[in-house]
Amino acid sequence: MAEKKKIILKLKLPKINGRRLVKGLLIVLVLLISLALGGIFGAYLTIKDNVPSVDEVAELKPLIISTVYSDEGVPAKEFAAERRIQVPYSQIPLVLKQAIIATEDPRFFAHKGIDYRGIMRALKEDVFRIVLRNKKLHGGSTITQQLARSLFLYPQQTIRRKLKEMFLAVELERKFSKEKIFELYCNQFYLGHGAWGVEAASQLYFGKSVNELTLPEAALIAGIFRGPGVYSPYNNQEVTLNRRNHVINRMVEEGFISKEAAKAVAERTNSHLARVYGVMSFYHFFKTKKPGKNRISVCLGTACYLKGGQDLIDEAKTILGLGEDEISTEDGLFSVEPVRCIGCCGLAPVLSVNGDVYGKLTKDQIAGILTKYKNA
Repeated sequence: MAEKKKIILKLKLPKINGRRLVKGLLIVLVLLISLALGGIFGAYLTIKDNVPSVDEVAELKPLIISTVYSDEGVPAKEFAAERRIQVPYSQIPLVLKQAIIATEDPRFFAHKGIDYRGIMRALKEDVFRIVLRNKKLHGGSTITQQLARSLFLYPQQTIRRKLKEMFLAVELERKFSKEKIFELYCNQFYLGHGAWGVEAASQLYFGKSVNELTLPEAALIAGIFRGPGVYSPYNNQEVTLNRRNHVINRMVEEGFISKEAAKAVAERTNSHLARVYGVMSFYHFFKTKKPGKNRISVCLGTACYLKGGQDLIDEAKTILGLGEDEISTEDGLFSVEPVRCIGCCGLAPVLSVNGDVYGKLTKDQIAGILTKYKNA
């Protein structure tokens, strides 16, 4: 048999000119960089023309509490749209400063408004959050960025808002000292149950001035910044305690306190919380009692409180024959509770019975409403 000849195909590849290849890649790289820089510059101009001036912060006059005193000099009544007490940087205790910085922005005194290390860390964490389908992403925002967002922007997570936030943070750092920014941060944020800023929060939760806070107390308040609704020591004791201990652990990691001090604090509970405002005591008391058949809810949100919401509660309890610390009638027919918002703010103050809403009531009208439900 004749041997089969092997057929060999030869492909002739064009010779690659090394210089031309490098030159082409450089041109493409330059074009990409130019496009990126152009996009960044265009975004900068757009954002720059659509953000407020940080100079407004110097003229900032936040709403504070107006207090009426008796002839003896004792506070008789407080009026405020926001329960806020301004406190200067010098009166904020070191332990609270360290607790906030350790938890919210460890490199606060090192960066210029934007912490690029923090951003990279947040991006790394967000990859896992996306994999776990967690919609709440970690923004990596510095204290300055959080302040800028609170003063000038909105809470929704969007790229546009984030860029504005970063721009404003840099501007704030240029205009104000770190101490002033931190002071504004501590006085600006809502910390639960009508308290705005660390001084009002300290008086609400512990019945003392902020400069008297102990380590566990400072850690608790620092933990509330992330979410006052979630980390309320009145509503979520266990969650708040875990959050407080997280703050303590962060302080250890940042070298602010020793492991021994942290261990001693972690074993304490929040049983020492004060209840310095009658409304808060009333909330707690309501949770320990069985609600009545007809549940009367009175709004103590800002609009209703300023227009006599507390007087409306007092009148309803008087008509029902309830004492100061009572909320349910003996026959179990009625119970009275304060709430934060019913809506219908144009009707302020608002009273609701089993979902039926009434507003702008006189004493006779309140009596008529309660009689209606009693006879139903």
